[in-house]
Amino acid sequence: MRPLVNLVTVLSGTFIAMLAWAWLLYGLHTQATLFGSWGLLLLFGVLLGIAAMGYWFNLRQERVSEHENKS
Repeated sequence: MRPLVNLVTVLSGTFIAMLAWAWLLYGLHTQATLFGSWGLLLLFGVLLGIAAMGYWFNLRQERVSEHENKS
């Protein structure tokens, strides 16, 4: 691919992804405000919990693969 076509493709894809995330997070924010002042804190806690679970699963997978490499 030519560099200009590649650059335009990557930048437009990134822009579309940013718009999609903004739309999704705005919708989550709107729904969280229905729960009152604690809604945003609850949303943050859920997102933090999802990130922590992903980190934990990644560490677990690394330990399993490390154990298999030693055997």
